[in-house]
Amino acid sequence: MHTFIILFITITTLLTRSKIYTKILSAININRHGARTPGKFDEICSKMYYGSYSSQLIINGLRQQQLLGKWAYKRYILDYNLLTKNYNPQDSLFFSSPVQRAIFSGTGFIQGLYPNYIIKPIFNEE
Repeated sequence: MHTFIILFITITTLLTRSKIYTKILSAININRHGARTPGKFDEICSKMYYGSYSSQLIINGLRQQQLLGKWAYKRYILDYNLLTKNYNPQDSLFFSSPVQRAIFSGTGFIQGLYPNYIIKPIFNEE
């Protein structure tokens, strides 16, 4: 994933510095969830993680996603002006699988990317 991001930014930078007219039509950013509880869970693990279940996002995983969102804000908004400073639903869409760790990871990422935006999830049955 990091190779893709670096390649995308490198190509974008080269094109914008050349005399060739360019326009970015779309960009896709794929993130994996943050740190989570172990997949194999027993009673001892449940106590260690305050009654949580297997494969659930932990507070550190949420924080990792918030920091990744802050990094994306600096990179995509401040450095390269690829996104608007305020969230506009016409410009960006965020999708997640229906799994708790994915939903919370996406929420953390958006909180870092657009800290003033109040997240209103829409759950789709598809």
